[in-house]
Amino acid sequence: MANWGRILLFLLFLFFPFGQLEKLPLGIGGVSIYLHDLVLILLWVWLLVKKRSWLEDLKRSGIVNRFGIFAVVAFLSWLIALLKWGFGPSLLGLAYLIRFVLLSGVYFVIWVLVDSGEAKAGQVNKLLRGSIFWTAIFGWIQYFFWSDLTHLKYLGWDDHYFRLTGTFLDPNFMGIILVFGLGLEFLRKRPTFFKKLFLLITLAFTYSRSSWLSWLVLLFGWAFYYLFVKNFKGLFSSFANIFSKGLIAGKFALWLMISVIIFFVLPRPAGEGGNLMRTVSTYARFENWQQSWQVIRENPLVGVGFNNYQLASSGNNKADNSFLLVWATAGAIGLIAFLFWVVGLRPLWLIFPIIVHSFFNNSFFYPWVLLLVWAVQGLFKPYFIKEGSVNKNE
Repeated sequence: MANWGRILLFLLFLFFPFGQLEKLPLGIGGVSIYLHDLVLILLWVWLLVKKRSWLEDLKRSGIVNRFGIFAVVAFLSWLIALLKWGFGPSLLGLAYLIRFVLLSGVYFVIWVLVDSGEAKAGQVNKLLRGSIFWTAIFGWIQYFFWSDLTHLKYLGWDDHYFRLTGTFLDPNFMGIILVFGLGLEFLRKRPTFFKKLFLLITLAFTYSRSSWLSWLVLLFGWAFYYLFVKNFKGLFSSFANIFSKGLIAGKFALWLMISVIIFFVLPRPAGEGGNLMRTVSTYARFENWQQSWQVIRENPLVGVGFNNYQLASSGNNKADNSFLLVWATAGAIGLIAFLFWVVGLRPLWLIFPIIVHSFFNNSFFYPWVLLLVWAVQGLFKPYFIKEGSVNKNE
């Protein structure tokens, strides 16, 4: 009998590298769904019909409780805002909240599969890494054959020129996904030098400064965790410990040196996008943050309703900062609940680069980033205690 949980999980990450190519326009006010949305719905059906026992363990999952608090606060902010915006204009915000909750299904599916022995954590990790590898491959195909994306500005996209955007059509989101992929490679015990180098070079050609910064945060965070946190017994407690810590320090120095070399030898194509010292996009970020702050000042406590940002910002349909977006739409109460969820995500050294990236992009609400975040939570089960089944593969 087919294991539909495993099949649907495989299908979900099979669609992952196709990015915006899996979009299915509904023809209703620019609203679209994606193929992975349909798979997520089927995953939830599988969970509810075939694996009901996991519901009993929800109260033991700290990360789910944290997420649930934020989801409830976000919904209440949307509900309160109905009085101001009306049901029709607010419907899109509710749809995004539903999608946001649906994405958490990846956590439960991986949890159930690994906990029941129907799938191994290593197999799931391999699936994630393979999906990101093919995302990088598609990125190079785009770079070599469709490097000029300036014509896409007429369709509402940014006009990138000679930047690796991949199927996401955005170098910043492409970049943070590659950073996450590098983090998954650093989790492996087997040496994967050329795989890491491939992903790092791919990251470099996005010319995304926020992603470069996130990569350095990842590298320093990984080194700090494995040198001073994980199984720390003092740097010089034994010869084996000295040797192990020396290897970690050596790897850190090696990848930092490689990063510096790549940064300086990276080609600088004509145009603003290839200039890593560009200022135009920096000023645009500040202007975007100022617009977000204006919305916050007018509705600081409960916000304008979850994802009703476009309704309150005079047509500006995005906020380039996940934390300002939450504050503006779910208010200060929603921001506190959101931070309460974010700080509970694990492993922190892998999540912290996304936190940094989210100050410059709306990364924490990008579906493909959330798919990866929830998938890793399913592997590590942070704050989850179940007798005889505590996951320690961090």
